[in-house]
Amino acid sequence: MSQRKHTECIRKVVVWMNQPSHYQTVFFRELVRQRIDLHVYYATGLPADRRGLGWSEPAQEAYPQKVLNSKSEALCLAWRHRNAVHLVNGMWSVPVFFLISSALLFMGSDLYFHSEPPQSVRFKLLKRAWVRMAFYRARGLFAIGRRAADFYGQMGVPSDRIFPFMYFNRAPAIRPRPVGVGFTIIYVGQLIARKRVLDLIHAVAKMSRAVSNTRLLIVGSGPQRVELEEAVCALGLRTITEFRGALPPDDVHIAICNADVLVLPSVFDGWGVVVNEALQMGVPAICSDGCGAAELIEDHPKWGCVYPVGDISQLAAALHEVALNREKFTPDIRDVEKTIGPEAMTTQFLRTVFAS
Repeated sequence: MSQRKHTECIRKVVVWMNQPSHYQTVFFRELVRQRIDLHVYYATGLPADRRGLGWSEPAQEAYPQKVLNSKSEALCLAWRHRNAVHLVNGMWSVPVFFLISSALLFMGSDLYFHSEPPQSVRFKLLKRAWVRMAFYRARGLFAIGRRAADFYGQMGVPSDRIFPFMYFNRAPAIRPRPVGVGFTIIYVGQLIARKRVLDLIHAVAKMSRAVSNTRLLIVGSGPQRVELEEAVCALGLRTITEFRGALPPDDVHIAICNADVLVLPSVFDGWGVVVNEALQMGVPAICSDGCGAAELIEDHPKWGCVYPVGDISQLAAALHEVALNREKFTPDIRDVEKTIGPEAMTTQFLRTVFAS
């Protein structure tokens, strides 16, 4: 390492990611901006379902990144970077990362895990045994939300090694929001059963009778689209509903900024970073209590509403409340950035892993 690089990048972090994500790229760029010598390794390239949502392969960045070709390559990289701080994502879903984690623990490296609460608790006893062995040496776990923290606490991770964290996104350029054009509701994400977009359509049918000029915008793609379009027609919402399809991230930002509320009705989402995107633009959010991001709104009632997953009447009531009390639901962008912005979250991460 050159003397200049040694001076400017005095700390090294190696991130092991399951797949590329533009959300995580925001984190990586902020790490580099805060003078971290960063290396990123992906288990796979971008899968087809993410491309279908408008995601693209990562562009060339100011840090080295690559998709792993084999287990032996991964082990060689782990050995080469054994003196760095390691952050491993997807400990249950990516077999090669189980191998990498075990090797790093054996080498005595500074290893942290980064995890959502798992959707399935299969093999819970086996997972608990491995967690307890891993955290005999591991430095800590960055838990994506309180549910993940609770889950891993029950699995045996010591409380002083669980660090609250979340997914986050860059602060987009703020555009003037339209005024006096009705009430626009937006959903962004996959059109699959787990997301319960059908609940949103039924809730809009209920509340639109009382709120004039309601409009529903559905952004995303997936196998449920035909079923959702049929429901829209059957409920008489065809003239107020638009299916936009998948959009690139920058166009998603524009669509959210032009809406009055974002809704995430999922039965389960480890987090739901689209909620962050809305809040960062001053747009309130309504999400089910099946989403990790619900804790943001529970802690900041002016940012939106949380309702019981699957309760269409409660979702309709939340939409009605936001529509009739827009001045009440006004996320302050400055407060949002201080809480969930890239600089705030990355600084929190670095203070944890490089604490003296």
